[in-house]
Amino acid sequence: MSQHDITSITIPPPDASLYCDFKATGAGPFKVRPARAGDKIVPFGGRGTMKVQEILRAENIPPHKRDYPVITSAGEIVAVPPFRIADKFKITGTTEKVIEFRFSGLY
Repeated sequence: MSQHDITSITIPPPDASLYCDFKATGAGPFKVRPARAGDKIVPFGGRGTMKVQEILRAENIPPHKRDYPVITSAGEIVAVPPFRIADKFKITGTTEKVIEFRFSGLY
């Protein structure tokens, strides 16, 4: 893969990062909001939709901590940090610009 420009959003200090195809996200604006009942994404590499709550259960996030943030763009969930990005926003061989999301203290 060739060198790409990186646009970065940082919530310091970072414990983890997720990378997405900037163009696929619609170039923002990005919002962070709590996960809502019924929120779904098609996870990177997935074959179908998955509820955000299922992702959190699979990652062993206790029920009392499942009021969890998601990153959205144009009302669509881009990522459930730091666990999953939506397949639509994955980096591919045709990706021209990458956005990095950094975060800490989520769990």
